[in-house]
Amino acid sequence: MNKLKLTIYFLLLIPIMLIDPHISELINTFFTSETHISIFLFFIFIFYLSQQIGYFIAFPLSLILGMIYDYYYFDYLGIMVIAFPVSISFLYIFTKYLEKNSKIQSTLLFSIYLFLVNFICFLIVRSLDFTSLSWTFFITYELLPSLIVNIFLFVTINTYLNRFIY
Repeated sequence: MNKLKLTIYFLLLIPIMLIDPHISELINTFFTSETHISIFLFFIFIFYLSQQIGYFIAFPLSLILGMIYDYYYFDYLGIMVIAFPVSISFLYIFTKYLEKNSKIQSTLLFSIYLFLVNFICFLIVRSLDFTSLSWTFFITYELLPSLIVNIFLFVTINTYLNRFIY
């Protein structure tokens, strides 16, 4: 991937990251107050982008984007700075052992990637006592609905992103 395309994709990540919470809030108005669905267009785009660029570019990029994400969403540095690089590393470990990348494998990898990011974030937030949510409440009312909606969104925009990025 040439440097111009990489720069364009990096610059596209910022508006996508800024749009995500507004879409999430719009969708959450249709559900009960206990259920919280997060739309992760940003993670979908990073997932595709990280499969195109090498690990030595994706890892520092995930650190930078993790810092921006932490500052914008949490106003606390350290949550996504850890979660993004760890999940990108696991993503590269999983893709190293796959022979052919099909749509089903991509969907499964994305669901694992999204689970890892959310799980690591919850572990960090829970260990720093930023939340008092229990595991069962988090999985039932936040993680599972978000995974279902984002996997559906991933499958829906899969062909468009394949044409755009590849």
